[in-house]
Amino acid sequence: MSEEDRIWLETLAGKRTGGDSTVAREAEGLRRAMLERSIDEEALARSVSDTRRAERLLERARRGGAMRRRAPVAWLAGWPGLLATAAVCVVAIGIGFQSAGRKSPGLDETVRSASPHAFVLTADDPSKLRDQIADELDAVGVTARMYEHLGREGIDAELPDPLPEPVRAVLARHGVPQPADGVLRIEVTESAP
Repeated sequence: MSEEDRIWLETLAGKRTGGDSTVAREAEGLRRAMLERSIDEEALARSVSDTRRAERLLERARRGGAMRRRAPVAWLAGWPGLLATAAVCVVAIGIGFQSAGRKSPGLDETVRSASPHAFVLTADDPSKLRDQIADELDAVGVTARMYEHLGREGIDAELPDPLPEPVRAVLARHGVPQPADGVLRIEVTESAP
């Protein structure tokens, strides 16, 4: 911060007075003008015993431009405003309940559309096999996102190009072919009883 900026701010804050520089004189003048124009309506009304006199003074200050009257919030006035507000609240709550009923996909539920077909495996315990494959992929440096879709446990992962040998080994161990587009999707269903 420059010295002039510091002088300006300190003078406006009332921490410095009587400076000789142009900056200090301008800041002092601005501070004086701001203090002269600021009027606290409540403090003024409390300090004046005659309420009619206080109202006249306030009105005179408003006419002179020293104060502005707050614009009333017309749409909230009376029963129509309350009913409109209540209707908006009911709609907002209804939308909230409706969207809470739908489960939006989280980080572990990402489903890609780049590879429309998933390689399907079957197992007695689909979630156990899915977790095992995901752990093996994670161990060789591939981030696997797990999901559940229509009763199928799934894995979604983007494979590096070229495909490293440890990743090939994981895919081969589970009989999963290497995807042509680099997007691995595996879904595991329950074996037939």
